[in-house]
Amino acid sequence: MTDILKKVIQTPKERSDKWISTSVLDSKSPQTIGKYASAEYFVYNLLNPVYFYNKLITLPKDAIVIEIGPHASFAGIITKTLESANYVPLIKMDQNETNLERFLLSIGKLYQLGVNPSIENLYQKIEWPVARGTQSISSLIKWEHKDSYEVKKFPEYNFKAMSSDMTFSISLGNPEYKFLIDHCIDGKVIFPATGYLMLAWRRLAMSCGQQWTKVPVIFEDVQFRRPVFLSETENTKLTIRYLEPSGNNFNVKNLCTI
Repeated sequence: MTDILKKVIQTPKERSDKWISTSVLDSKSPQTIGKYASAEYFVYNLLNPVYFYNKLITLPKDAIVIEIGPHASFAGIITKTLESANYVPLIKMDQNETNLERFLLSIGKLYQLGVNPSIENLYQKIEWPVARGTQSISSLIKWEHKDSYEVKKFPEYNFKAMSSDMTFSISLGNPEYKFLIDHCIDGKVIFPATGYLMLAWRRLAMSCGQQWTKVPVIFEDVQFRRPVFLSETENTKLTIRYLEPSGNNFNVKNLCTI
């Protein structure tokens, strides 16, 4: 048999450290046998005992073990020796009708375990460009318009919790804000200072995804640069800009400008 295998394995390759042989033990086997994948090695493998357990215990306990063979012969000893290991057999004996499906399921299981198999090797390679006259599939792809969805426009309907600016509109004709008419100086209606604090408070609560009544705040270093006069005929829009604190210093204050 050695002479016959030498005709097949004409140039034996040196075995790497990743190849753990179950028939070669350092203390009992000739050094030349375990060094190359030669004809002598495979004949030695057939004529001598297999020390499967001795080499199996050297594997990591959480290893992914794939058995490449005609049957899941070592399922029992692998699962008992490596309790945390994942055992994946590829085919099953006398099940040729379902072995292809079993093989593909095993590849899917390897993907679930975190391995990224090169499944493109299972398919024929597509040569680009395709031949002239190849039928296009673009006519088979169409949009389905049975459902309609409201598309909210910016900036009136932007997601305020994630945006840096918030727009607040005030109309003195609105009964909700009619009380502001009494807050006037020299006959001019002025937006109250507490109103700025309230808008900053609400903008901060939006960034937290909470109602302003559930977010306690402390105002420090508040500055009022100029007044905002309200018109009785036109709407007044205020833009509240909230700047998140930066850096790892927790003493950095939030900044809100109107």
